[in-house]
Parts: sequence; structure tokens; C-alpha cells
Amino acid sequence: MAGAGAAVFFFPSAAFGQNPTGQFGWHLVGFALLVGVSFAMAQWSVLKRLTGRYLGTNPFLVGLWIPASSVAIMAMLIPLWWVPGGFFFWFPWLLAQRIFPGVLVLAILQWLILRRITATGSKWVVLTIVGASVGATLGLFWPILLAPILLSPGPIEFIPFEVPWAFLTGGTIGLLQAGELSASIVAAIERMESS
Repeated sequence: MAGAGAAVFFFPSAAFGQNPTGQFGWHLVGFALLVGVSFAMAQWSVLKRLTGRYLGTNPFLVGLWIPASSVAIMAMLIPLWWVPGGFFFWFPWLLAQRIFPGVLVLAILQWLILRRITATGSKWVVLTIVGASVGATLGLFWPILLAPILLSPGPIEFIPFEVPWAFLTGGTIGLLQAGELSASIVAAIERMESS
């Protein structure tokens, strides 16, 4: 969410519906990079704390999470600029199809890193794909969910579309990944204690 807010601030020409459809510009890369790095840093901080405290994992290995997740989130977002802004509101199920290659890269790269740290199974990949697909689709409809607040009288600041969308997408990914991460860390601790 913070990365999306910063991205809208620093790269307003890449915000929702602002960039001409299918026209590449480095502002798109900057926008996607800010979102990707903030997502990666948030997850990395949790992973570093948990693995450092309970498993004593190599910090370099855990640090790979940042570039791997950042690049994958960029790969997930950049294809969205090749579709007209309102298209997904009419065909929301196609959003998951459009972001799938980037989400698959995210899921596999994270899983490969976690496999070196814990015994995380391939369920991680499935949960990441489902989390991103569900979160991104729900994120399309946040204005409807917040309509009573947005339409109420009083001073309400404009909320850029990208901020709640990123919150719902990233939050759903993290929510579904959390249980698998917890279970794999507990399993790794049990193996360490039994050996």
C-alpha cells in the first residue's frame, strides 16, 4: 500500500488510466518498482525476523527475497498497462489471467528461497497464485465497498485507486501465505530439535 501511494506520487503519469494503453515509458518501470520493492521489503522484514529468531538462517539467503519478489511484482504489474483502464471492470476474471505470469514467477522464486530455509511444499505456489488472483479481483471493486464512506458528507480526501488495490492484492497474498510459512517454520524447528 505504501509503495502504491509513493508510486502514484512520484509517477502520476503511470497512475490508473493515465498512461496511453500499450505505450511503454520508464515511468511504468519506476511505478512497478516502487510497488514491488515495498511489497518485498514488508515480506522480507517478517521472514527475516522469523527465520533469524527461530532458525538462525543465513541473512544473504533471506535477503534474496527482496530482488526476487520485487522483479516478480514488476512482472505482474507491467502487463496491466497494455489493457485499457476500464477493461477489467467489465471482465474482472481476465485480470487474473493478465497477472498470472508475474504471479507464477513470484510464487516459484519465493518457494525456491523458502525451500532452502524450511521444508515449504509446493502448496506455497498454489496459495500465492490464489491469493494474488482473488486479491487483485476484489481490489477492482474497492470503490463499491467504500461507497457509503466516500459518498457521506464531510471532507474526504481522494484515495488513488492503486492504494487500496495494492492493499487488497498484497494483503490477500500475505494472508494465504502466512499459514504455510508458519507451518513450515514449525516443521523446521521440530526437525532441528529432534536431530
